[in-house]
Amino acid sequence: MEQIQAHRGGALHRAVTVYLFNPDGQLLQRAREKYHCGALWSNTCCSHPLPAEESAVAAHRRLLKEMGLRVELTPVFQLHYRLPLPEGLIEHEFGHVFFGITSRTPAPDPAEAMAWRWQTLPSVAAQLAREPARFTPWFRLTMDRIPEYHAALICMPGLSADYCTLPRRLGTALCRARPGLWHAATRQNPDTVSSHA
Repeated sequence: MEQIQAHRGGALHRAVTVYLFNPDGQLLQRAREKYHCGALWSNTCCSHPLPAEESAVAAHRRLLKEMGLRVELTPVFQLHYRLPLPEGLIEHEFGHVFFGITSRTPAPDPAEAMAWRWQTLPSVAAQLAREPARFTPWFRLTMDRIPEYHAALICMPGLSADYCTLPRRLGTALCRARPGLWHAATRQNPDTVSSHA
């Protein structure tokens, strides 16, 4: 099923969502240049796996295409949502959310992103509270959960900072702090509808 068909009919389909942070803990946001929700601020990258494509592969593929970045990504959580979009479209997705850390400067595809910025999570939360209409619906939905998982990344008692790479440390921290959520996040969900990116 084509992506636009899924959005017009509200068919359930898979999605991937990427949140990138720099070593200072700032979130890389981008303003979309898409056929829906254009010019709204969102997370670093959002897209859809190709038919039979694993979610992690899709996340890496689209991050490179949209923001020009190759970054190790860690699956963090999954969610199912159905949200109305402008022009009568419906975002009905089973989403896989990934985190990554990079100090590189993005080189976005102009057809995918019209602007980008590094923002602290408190700054994002404050702007979201003041002007929610400036953000995509799925970003507004997921943002409440992001600080908790980001805190797990930077606060891990008893785990040496040089134990392993930061994405691996995130997985270790989540496994210790929230084992039920972590195991759920790493299980693959059967595809209901696959849509093209």
